[in-house]
Amino acid sequence: MLFLNILKAYMPLPIPLAQFAELAVKHRDYLRRLEKEGKIKFTAAFLGKRARVIIFDVESDEELFECINADPLFNYMERETHALISNEKVYSIYEGIEKASSKKTPAKKFKRE
Repeated sequence: MLFLNILKAYMPLPIPLAQFAELAVKHRDYLRRLEKEGKIKFTAAFLGKRARVIIFDVESDEELFECINADPLFNYMERETHALISNEKVYSIYEGIEKASSKKTPAKKFKRE
């Protein structure tokens, strides 16, 4: 299952910058570990902001919950999460809709009495 996770640091920071920086190093190491485990498909920081995007590739929403809650910066980041679907699956759905709509059923004729 794919999930898009958008993280933004709370502003103003609720902790001293030095403490946040220490946690950011732990956060980086944590993300690297998840990447090696195959649980993160993509991650990148937003330029000029204390924000990041992560695409998780996990087995369940419970596993996603565990990954998010184990993040060293969990308490200091606002998160927005969206479930994703692959283009292959979306295109398959579109094809099904197209087939269903192309099957024209003749309109019933009603007799007026």
